[in-house]
Amino acid sequence: MSFLMENTGTPVRSILVLEPYDITWLGIQQMLHSTLGNRVSLIRLHDTDQLAETAMRHQPEVILLSAVGHRTEVLPLLQQLALLLRAHKKVHIAAYLRKDLPHLADLLQAFGVNTLFKGPMDEAVLAHYLVPHGKACQPVLLTHQECNVAQALLTGKSVTRVAQLMHKDIRTISAHKQALLGKLNMASRGELQVLGGRLMADEAR
Repeated sequence: MSFLMENTGTPVRSILVLEPYDITWLGIQQMLHSTLGNRVSLIRLHDTDQLAETAMRHQPEVILLSAVGHRTEVLPLLQQLALLLRAHKKVHIAAYLRKDLPHLADLLQAFGVNTLFKGPMDEAVLAHYLVPHGKACQPVLLTHQECNVAQALLTGKSVTRVAQLMHKDIRTISAHKQALLGKLNMASRGELQVLGGRLMADEAR
């Protein structure tokens, strides 16, 4: 695992930042220190596949996903978010979207992301989106089984194949599929397949 912890004075808020680029990390670090001063403890993580383990080890109050759809691949990220959901980890998750795909925001929120933002990133933007807002609308989360089904369908597996892999009745998997499509505001499984195809195409580049 590759991460860096930077402490400034006595922190009152800990933030885990998933950012693969060193230059971007330096910029985010500078903006957060400028905004929050000695009231923040920053933990930097390079690798998506270590997100859940690092979050559970360091217990941050906030997780910033600063490169979703760019260097942070979405499908591995969903697996890590599902682990956090399964562990009932209470943490504010903010995601900076580098790619605007139909239903991607709904998908991330259903996997536990609280806040999504895009466009120019500056000190004011970070300060706003990294602070949990009590009145903010809470996303409709997928259940553990729905997360598993969603991940399988996004990689192109059929309902029949998912049922075989999960050792479940096909009707159970179909029910999970219908439930998750509703939570993602999708009219049909085809929309989920299109999204999955685009995400896999991005990862193949």
